[in-house]
Amino acid sequence: TIASSSNNIPFSPLSECLILIVMFQLIREGGIRMPRSLGQAISIVGALIIGQAAVQAGLVSTPAVIVVATTAICGFIIPELEQTMLIIRILTLFAANVIGILGIVEFSGLFRVYVQPQVIWGSISGADNSIV
Repeated sequence: TIASSSNNIPFSPLSECLILIVMFQLIREGGIRMPRSLGQAISIVGALIIGQAAVQAGLVSTPAVIVVATTAICGFIIPELEQTMLIIRILTLFAANVIGILGIVEFSGLFRVYVQPQVIWGSISGADNSIV
């Protein structure tokens, strides 16, 4: 189960997610600075290998890898907000650590308030209207 998967992990869930976010960002930045086809292959293979190695080494739990990977992929939906999504992801992580599910709900509402005016006034393309 999800609860039993994090029993033998030496870090808190907050630390696990921060470690994974930093690792993902480093792999992504490395992939950006390489030739296009090579960079994409290294990003995908590097994320798979490092994620699997971190789980096998007992540094992070499998559910943490799944959650961070899912949120990272969702961050690519609106490319104009990629850096903003990273900041909001980290702030939501800290809020969830401090006040639980209320932190997640609160920061989800703040993100919506931040993004909605940009969609209405056109700083994000109209094709993204259905996503937000």
